[in-house]
Amino acid sequence: MAGQKPKSARTIAIEVLNHFNPKRNYAGPILNKLLGETDQKQRATDLVLGSIRNSRAIISGP
Repeated sequence: MAGQKPKSARTIAIEVLNHFNPKRNYAGPILNKLLGETDQKQRATDLVLGSIRNSRAIISGP
């Protein structure tokens, strides 16, 4: 990441969620691989895990 602008937590979360398949794998390894690209590690982790935890509510709506 030397010389590159760090990615935002939202960008990392989007990348993880786009590669994550709940039926085939865990988000953790994907997240760990991408966390080195941001300086907002905790925020990215919170976004990913919160989105997965609340995915039913997000997808189905009110």
